[in-house]
Amino acid sequence: MKITSRTAPVALALSLALSAAPTPALAQGQQSAWGEAGTGLVCFGATLFYGTAKTFYALAGTVVGGAAYAITGGSLRTAQEIWTPALRGDYVISPQILRGERVLVFSGRDQEPEEEERVDF
Repeated sequence: MKITSRTAPVALALSLALSAAPTPALAQGQQSAWGEAGTGLVCFGATLFYGTAKTFYALAGTVVGGAAYAITGGSLRTAQEIWTPALRGDYVISPQILRGERVLVFSGRDQEPEEEERVDF
């Protein structure tokens, strides 16, 4: 399409009018649809790299924990000390992590016991 001397001022006026048009106000802390789409895209891209690294870490921890279990003659406690940090934690980067509302946990921790566990035989 060829821009002539008559269409250029009209296009300029139209673009200025559209850019100056009022937009709906967003509440504090809310993002526009494009902002949310951008955040989702960044989460997806970051998860591709981070999730791959975390998955390899978890697989390596599974293998090493299994070897430790076999070498120690079936010590489940030793294996779990390897498996727990390797398998727990975040595998996906969420929007809450990007916004700083939640901490990214690579190496997982054991869950806090509510009470002292007791096993009766």
